[in-house]
Amino acid sequence: TAATAATTAAAELRSASFVWLPHHQDPRWPVLQLRMPAVSGGWVVRLIPVLPADAFAAAKLAPERVNLRDRTSATAKGATAGADAPGAAPSPEYNNRLALEASYAPALGLLHATYAAAGASGALREATILLKVWLRQRSVQQAGGVTGFQLSLLLVHLLRARVVTRSMGAYHVFRVVLSFLAKTMLEDHPVALPPPPAGGGGEDEHEHEGEAGQVHAVAAARFGRHFAWVLADSSAGVNYGAGVTRGALRELQEQAARSLRAIDSAALDDAAAFAELFTTPQPPPLKYDALFSFPFPPLSGPAAEEAVGKARAAAEAAAAAARTAGATAAAAEAAAAGGHGSARTKGSAAADATDGGTAAVALSEGVDSACAAAAEAVLSAGLSRRCGLVRSWVAPLAEQPLRRTTTSAPAPAGEGVRLHHVGVL
Repeated sequence: TAATAATTAAAELRSASFVWLPHHQDPRWPVLQLRMPAVSGGWVVRLIPVLPADAFAAAKLAPERVNLRDRTSATAKGATAGADAPGAAPSPEYNNRLALEASYAPALGLLHATYAAAGASGALREATILLKVWLRQRSVQQAGGVTGFQLSLLLVHLLRARVVTRSMGAYHVFRVVLSFLAKTMLEDHPVALPPPPAGGGGEDEHEHEGEAGQVHAVAAARFGRHFAWVLADSSAGVNYGAGVTRGALRELQEQAARSLRAIDSAALDDAAAFAELFTTPQPPPLKYDALFSFPFPPLSGPAAEEAVGKARAAAEAAAAAARTAGATAAAAEAAAAGGHGSARTKGSAAADATDGGTAAVALSEGVDSACAAAAEAVLSAGLSRRCGLVRSWVAPLAEQPLRRTTTSAPAPAGEGVRLHHVGVL
């Protein structure tokens, strides 16, 4: 009846809440979620806001552009309308998020076309599910790492590069991808995705191989200074790898290598190896030798600028200390070897890694990402001889119910404060 339908609709509206996509944990990109239990089986509908592809000119969203301005400071620095203020810090993460909102649908189209292409079998889809389950067990309570969405896009790249083929079975594809992750330093391996097939499918997936090298070079030059991982679209206009720290990439590499050892271990039977890979969660306390946590309140405006500045200074100091320690260790090792050749030690490797992290901090307007990169850089430099991995993260964003209040009450004390965590292995 009409009354029953109205009651059901009202209940569904009351269940409305703001959530964040698991693969895009950005507090500035909320998604409206509706639960519809009355529908057969129960449905969850998510309304994802996106931008038209032509909402902004591509040049305005380049990583080096300044699109976050304080009007007062910009006027004081002499910025004219439409121009970047002299000395203002670029806003690569904000620019990339706008580009991502305008290119989310094409990315989904690329994935759907890949799985529906001629000659595709269910093995590729099953391998994707295996990879997502494997990754989910290793990212419990952690945001800021590689996500299932990004891993699916990487699988499309590996298919185009013929690292995996459509003739492989699901287990074979899963193992090949793990081997690629274990052997590849993703921060040094920029990826440019193929363009979506014209008409949604049926196109030869190797047709654009001649252009791939050029797009890789453009993507590396465009995003390499600003992000730890470059996973760009076919036009190098958006980086799907944004938000992933270097510590997260190295942890993924270590986890992939560990999983391969479990598969090949004679000490584990098939059931134990399966449980190790797919059914055993690995929360942070089980993954790291030491854990650090510190609260950080939400900041904006001058306070955020000051926080990012302090994070940048800390990362630069860590880079300088790591370079000095690395140079001293290399000189000592070269002297011990008779002065012949060049020596690279763990300290010098840490210095190189910290230099890259400093660039990510120096050009980031996001307080969360700046603090995460700074924490990784500082601890990597200070503990370079005592640990092999430093990873910083925040907890996933929690679902927020819609608030229907007629008065604006102050937020409860401590609301919005996020805990930053650092794991050391």
